[in-house]
Amino acid sequence: MKENEEKDMLLSKLLEKSDYKLMQGSLEKEHLDTFITENDIIAIKNMGIDHIRIPVDFELIEDENGTLIEDGHTYIRKGIDWCLKHGFNVVLD
Repeated sequence: MKENEEKDMLLSKLLEKSDYKLMQGSLEKEHLDTFITENDIIAIKNMGIDHIRIPVDFELIEDENGTLIEDGHTYIRKGIDWCLKHGFNVVLD
């Protein structure tokens, strides 16, 4: 790797609706609790990655009426916190 070359990882499908169902207007908790964990973040760090991109679908943070979906925001915050705790830069995508 060249000096100053960044290595990133996209946590694809973490918060994208395509891989889990919206169940009665709420996020599928089991998927969000287990798909990416803090241990995964640590493993990614050990690969030499220096920043993580987290894709977020709009429908997971706000409903069609503009009401915030708190569960979605909670999982985003948890992911950001884990990344920062382990020295990553984070891009919400």
